Amino acid sequence: QVVQPLPADTILDDFVNSMRVLKQGYRVIYEPRAVALENGTELAADEFRRRTRMAAGAAQTLKRGEFPPPWQPRNFGMWFGHKFLRWISPACRALALLTNLWLARGGLFFRATLAIQLLFHGVALLAWWSPKLRGAGWARIPYYFCLSHLALGRGLLRGLFLRQSGAWKRATRQALAPPAGGRPRGEARRPEKPPHT
Repeated sequence: QVVQPLPADTILDDFVNSMRVLKQGYRVIYEPRAVALENGTELAADEFRRRTRMAAGAAQTLKRGEFPPPWQPRNFGMWFGHKFLRWISPACRALALLTNLWLARGGLFFRATLAIQLLFHGVALLAWWSPKLRGAGWARIPYYFCLSHLALGRGLLRGLFLRQSGAWKRATRQALAPPAGGRPRGEARRPEKPPHT
């Protein structure tokens, strides 16, 4: 049985199913004609909650070994480069800041890089304090970047040391306007059957 039953508290069920298929020696093939569209979350709190839950699910997969084994080097390499390194990015950012603080005593270059980091985080704090600033391009990018990493770090800690429910709360989203063709956008399309040859 390729697709196996999952524990009831599984958070990232689609990801775990794919990893289990790969671990059995099968391939996971994506159908490019199966498309679903959706708007982004409207509220920063919803986005923070969504990313926290996904990060907790990532930690859950690490604890349960739900990833390709090293003796599948191609699959393991893709998982390590595309998923694992992104999951630990909050720790890498914190390490970069602490290292820069220590190196700033060594010369102008490191003092300049430290000033850039502090300015980046300062802009993010200003945008968090003043929602009006979040619409400005110069503040939106630092704010979103820091918000995402804070949510990722919080979710990883919750997933590693606490218990995160597999249930999720629907985020507030605006409905996408239906295209001229008539099918509502945001509705998944089933791939058409290939013609018989």
